Amino acid sequence: MYVVLLIVLIIWIGIFVYLKSMDSKIKKLEQD
Repeated sequence: MYVVLLIVLIIWIGIFVYLKSMDSKIKKLEQD
């Protein structure tokens, strides 16, 4: 059970980091 929660947590963190990096790239493009 804990293994499933751990996998879900890792996936959510990965998605969050991915979205944050995409957001920063978009902001950099808008500044240029």
